[in-house]
Amino acid sequence: MRQHPLARAVRVCKLTLSALEATLEDHLAGNAFQTIPVLSMLSMSADDVKERCVWVVSELSDIGMPLSVVPCKSEVGGGSLADQSIASFAVRVGGPHPDKLMWLLRTGNARILGRIEDGAVLLDLRSVRPEDDALLANE
Repeated sequence: MRQHPLARAVRVCKLTLSALEATLEDHLAGNAFQTIPVLSMLSMSADDVKERCVWVVSELSDIGMPLSVVPCKSEVGGGSLADQSIASFAVRVGGPHPDKLMWLLRTGNARILGRIEDGAVLLDLRSVRPEDDALLANE
């Protein structure tokens, strides 16, 4: 197997081993839910997400588009949790052209990803790091 050309393509490199080591050290130290972004986002309470949404809406109140905070479901992701979701909140941005708004958000400085539901853009802040809320509000 070592002689097969695919062996080189699938071997683990130093960078991968270093990242795995750092991740395991965070788990061993009990810091994983503070230092690993996806664990931090998944463990955030829905009330905390709602509070952040309310702040973003208040910061954007003068943009001339209807904004509101709405309950939503956050998709956990792929792998073993592909069909799992958790309660969350999102900033709902109304307007006549949600596709155009999505394009503007994806191509702007912040590179914001949202989704379109019921003709409006939803920005689920569970998938945004809290330190990026101000960046979102300024975009």
